[in-house]
Amino acid sequence: MRIFLALLIISISATAIAQEKTNQFNYRYAIRFNPLAVLDLLDHNFSVGGEYIFRPRWSVTTDLSYIFASAIYGSSKTSGFIIKPAIRYYVTVERRFYIEMDVFYKQVGYSITDWVGKDCVNGVPAFEEYKQFIYRKQVGGIDFKGGITTNLSRDQKLRLEGYFGFGIRTRSFAVKDDPRACYNGNLLFDVRGQNSSHYVTGSVPCGLRLVYCFL
Repeated sequence: MRIFLALLIISISATAIAQEKTNQFNYRYAIRFNPLAVLDLLDHNFSVGGEYIFRPRWSVTTDLSYIFASAIYGSSKTSGFIIKPAIRYYVTVERRFYIEMDVFYKQVGYSITDWVGKDCVNGVPAFEEYKQFIYRKQVGGIDFKGGITTNLSRDQKLRLEGYFGFGIRTRSFAVKDDPRACYNGNLLFDVRGQNSSHYVTGSVPCGLRLVYCFL
């Protein structure tokens, strides 16, 4: 009987510890912030997002970003947004490792004062005009990423998340409200080439997020 009681107590204790450990990762919602987005080399932005766990290892996420400045095109004012909905699969029940696929869309307008081509045909202008205008960029794509999370607080609600992956982007450019205009200014950060209004490239998304989890 004593042996039976001892085994029962050990079994109950082990079950309680295991349950407590499982519950530590049993959150359903999370909010997150990307602190490195403001240091983006091309388009500085403020990025926040959320996550909803709908199955033990499956979740949906969304990141929304406001673009407030840029280091390209000599823009005096920049504004735009990024949206990235995604679906995620956690490789482990502790949700330490994950893989995910996201859909990416960015739209940003650069306020530029420069020479802009007018009445363009195949990117070749009939004449040029020096003026202030909005140069609009639109980017769409899809990413495949893997990531790892680690705890930053004792209650395991505050976590740090790192990710790395690859994807594809389609990019298009246009002078706002002037479909026959073209601009071939600062191409330092463009690989589209002269006289091209759109192109397709690869991407290497990577970064860090601060995540706060709750039930």
